[in-house]
Amino acid sequence: MTSNRLYYHFNMLESCGLIKVVRTQTINNIIEKYYWTTAKEIMVDQDIVKSNPGIITEDLNRMIVAALDATKEDIVRSLQALDFSSEKEEGGKSSEITIIRKKRRLKDEDYEKMSQRFKDLLEEFDSLPEAEPSDPDARVYSAAYFLYPSFYYENDEKIK
Repeated sequence: MTSNRLYYHFNMLESCGLIKVVRTQTINNIIEKYYWTTAKEIMVDQDIVKSNPGIITEDLNRMIVAALDATKEDIVRSLQALDFSSEKEEGGKSSEITIIRKKRRLKDEDYEKMSQRFKDLLEEFDSLPEAEPSDPDARVYSAAYFLYPSFYYENDEKIK
């Protein structure tokens, strides 16, 4: 992307409240801005998807792949860095990584309840006090949440 186009998109994201400037610095008379996301979640209106499925599908695909790739890279990097050679000692840090994937046929009302419970849990996670980087009893933890209507094929027949 050209720098003008990039500036346009960053300004658009900032004006919509999806990102914010968290730090600026000047290097050689050029102002560098550092951004951070502000949205805790992004809900995509189905009417938008239906009105222009080709472009929207491509953009959604990029967004999903970016989220999954970032999560995958973080997990792999974390697995490589953790010391699994020794068991957790008294007062030591846990080396446990939990990855669970489940699929279940649910009624819409049960889906809504589970979705809200996951959101509440992530909100609680996000509201925990941030430990100081110098605290030896703290480490960075990440949480990811994916709950979605799953469409798959069984015996060449589309299952909803």
